[in-house]
Amino acid sequence: RQIVELAIRMSIIEATSHRIGRLPLLLDDALDGFHGQQLDHIAQVLMQFARDGQQVLLLTSEEEVAQRVRHHQGWIARLSS
Repeated sequence: RQIVELAIRMSIIEATSHRIGRLPLLLDDALDGFHGQQLDHIAQVLMQFARDGQQVLLLTSEEEVAQRVRHHQGWIARLSS
């Protein structure tokens, strides 16, 4: 279900970008719960979406998610609590 929701959000952004401009894709814990190869594939898709000009903001508390994004040349910032 999470993958379908992510795909729908990405499709809406793509479909509306020519009318209202590009909206940022904000994902809050959207990848938490994915692991291994599935997480790696989703990270690749999001990085390609970003390379195509889309701003992607991914918030997570899971270290594995942050490491996979970093592995695909994503930029990581840590917030102190």
